[in-house]
Amino acid sequence: MADIAGNVLVISADNTLLHVGPADQILAHLGIRPENLATLRAKLPEMYDETGATLAVADDGATLRRHQDDGEPVNKQHLMDRVTLALAIMQVNVNKDLNNDEPDFRVPLIQGSLPVVLAALAAGFRPIDTNDDNDGGSLHRKSKHPHF
Repeated sequence: MADIAGNVLVISADNTLLHVGPADQILAHLGIRPENLATLRAKLPEMYDETGATLAVADDGATLRRHQDDGEPVNKQHLMDRVTLALAIMQVNVNKDLNNDEPDFRVPLIQGSLPVVLAALAAGFRPIDTNDDNDGGSLHRKSKHPHF
């Protein structure tokens, strides 16, 4: 992973998809692999590290790199607001789910710095791996994030 460490925020442009996990596991967990990267690249959600830097999947399809964009840096408060919105959307979806096996489940709304929020969310999504028998914890199951 070169210089990418810690947790990675994965969020869709419309804020309906959110996932957080360790940088060295997130791509494999989502099913992003060298052999399918070319077909997935246009569909990939946005990814950010704990500093708010935009990440991109490297051409090898197995590692992340900091995006080489000369544009404006990400506004961390805006990014935190998007995380809060994504969590609220997740809660609304949980409330609407007639097959919800945990009717009292509440999606946590976490406040703090970006690294603190990502660490707390990563703990809620753990364990993440590529084992289809492992569906992670409640937050992981409720996120309904795609595995490509």
